[in-house]
Amino acid sequence: MRRKEFEQLLEKAVGKFVEEIHPEDIEEETLSEDVKEKIRSKITDINKTQK
Repeated sequence: MRRKEFEQLLEKAVGKFVEEIHPEDIEEETLSEDVKEKIRSKITDINKTQK
């Protein structure tokens, strides 16, 4: 399975379990700003595909 296909399947699976997480909800202080930004970006992408 190619990486792109895997990522699409993963996003669909995550979307089924997560109704909607808002990027601003990710504020864990133990995460670096870079990691937080990557998480916010990915969640935003997933939320866009779910609509």
